[in-house]
Amino acid sequence: MGMGIFFGVLTAVFQTASYFFSRTYLQKSGGAVTLLAASQLVIAFLSLLAAPWVVPPEVLDIKYLPAVLITGWGFLVGHFFFFQALKVIESSRIASLLGLKVVLVPIFLSLIFKEYFSGAQWCALVLAMGAAMLINYRGGTLFSWKGMGYFICALPMYAWSDIGIQMLVRQLPLENNL
Repeated sequence: MGMGIFFGVLTAVFQTASYFFSRTYLQKSGGAVTLLAASQLVIAFLSLLAAPWVVPPEVLDIKYLPAVLITGWGFLVGHFFFFQALKVIESSRIASLLGLKVVLVPIFLSLIFKEYFSGAQWCALVLAMGAAMLINYRGGTLFSWKGMGYFICALPMYAWSDIGIQMLVRQLPLENNL
């Protein structure tokens, strides 16, 4: 459990730093597509380096392909819109708004996969959505409408990516489920 907490905190620190550096890059060059391509190449390279140690051979099966494609496509398209939004929305504001993704995941799961959520769970999602909006409220304005449009396009793609991850985890053999 300690390692999980450590790596969770480490991930949050690096993710926050990446938002800042991504916004800095986008403001100087404006190249969201270039940043998207470069970030995906870095992710692919690091994944290939780590794969021999973290991917058990039995999971390299075609049955996992739909979940992997859903995850990858959602992440890629979500990142494109996220980088477009990051051009016009401060990184500190957009980071907290990503919490709205947790509202979309159960909506998709209940509509598409017919999963049930209790009233208390739906209430918690409404509170999370309200908190994310309140955190970003400053002096009567939220942020640019153009940036909000891009961000609204990114959210469902990230949620769909999370659903792909959930599908993949459910398919994995029990001894590999965490």
